[in-house]
Amino acid sequence: MKTRIIIFGIVFGLIAAGALYVIFSRMSAENERAQEVMTEAETGRKLRTLVETERSRCENLISVQRGQFGDYEYCKKFVEWAGAALTANAE
Repeated sequence: MKTRIIIFGIVFGLIAAGALYVIFSRMSAENERAQEVMTEAETGRKLRTLVETERSRCENLISVQRGQFGDYEYCKKFVEWAGAALTANAE
């Protein structure tokens, strides 16, 4: 009887250790994926800020109607593109 209890305890311990290993492995993988998502989100925020800054600069250039013709045409097209891109990403 005592031998059965010891064997049962060893088997139970091995099963519990295996289950804990699987759980911690999955948690580690999920943490890595979460970190990747956070990095992607931060990159997206930085890009959005850069686009908004350039859009603001271009809107200012268009409103004062000064600058070279190439700058004006670039800014006109950029403002159109940025408006569509920022609206599409906001949805």
